Amino acid sequence: MSDLGSIKITDMAVNLGGVRVLHDVNLSASRGDLLALLGPNGAGKTT
Repeated sequence: MSDLGSIKITDMAVNLGGVRVLHDVNLSASRGDLLALLGPNGAGKTT
C-alpha cells in the first residue's frame, strides 16, 4: 500500500538552454517532513 502524503523523485534531470543544470537528482519526503530550497536572489527557486 502506498503512503499517502509522500513524494519521491528519482533520477531527475533538467536542461536549460542546452545546459544541464540538474543531473541524477533524487528526493523523497514523507508527510510531516520539512524541506527548504535555498539559493541566491534570481536563482529561479520559485520557477
